[in-house]
Amino acid sequence: MAHDMTVYKPTNWGQNVDIVIRDDDEVAIPIPDATSVVYEAIMPRGLGTKLWTGALRTDGTDGAVRYTLQPGDLGVAGVWQVRATATGPTYETTSKLFTMEVLA
Repeated sequence: MAHDMTVYKPTNWGQNVDIVIRDDDEVAIPIPDATSVVYEAIMPRGLGTKLWTGALRTDGTDGAVRYTLQPGDLGVAGVWQVRATATGPTYETTSKLFTMEVLA
């Protein structure tokens, strides 16, 4: 399944970064009992990684998670890679990497 690159500006705080956690066959993984959702945002040019605390976007049966951008989250222009990890009582499951571009 192809995904277009999402483009953000550093001032896009309040905008949601939505991800659906899927298996290798692109089927959504149910995570209704997830107790933790963490986004890993890999900055451009090897400048490091930011961790953002996300949440279930719905009831979790569709694998959908969300993080709402905060001021200062996107302080580095360039191409970022983002993935989400949901942790529940008996599992930890991670989405594939998504690419997003942050404009200067």
